[in-house]
Amino acid sequence: MLIMCQSSWSPSEPKELATLVGAARREVDRQREDNQGDALLLLPHSPISSRSIMLEEEVFELLSTVSKKHNLFVAGSAVMLVANAVSP
Repeated sequence: MLIMCQSSWSPSEPKELATLVGAARREVDRQREDNQGDALLLLPHSPISSRSIMLEEEVFELLSTVSKKHNLFVAGSAVMLVANAVSP
């Protein structure tokens, strides 16, 4: 099942992200009585602000934690900093 979200999100706001993912989980549970199969929450691109840009590993850790807690795959887009990034 695919749940598409139009709500704004940011990796720098983990409580709000958990709220969105929790709402998606409840919607999956409501629509699927047998609770079989995987579900994916597709988030829009996160707005960019200098205070919200996080390291890539921190963003992946946050998404992994929230995803596992709610038993829901999460995909989204955000600007991230990469440790030891080298530009050609």
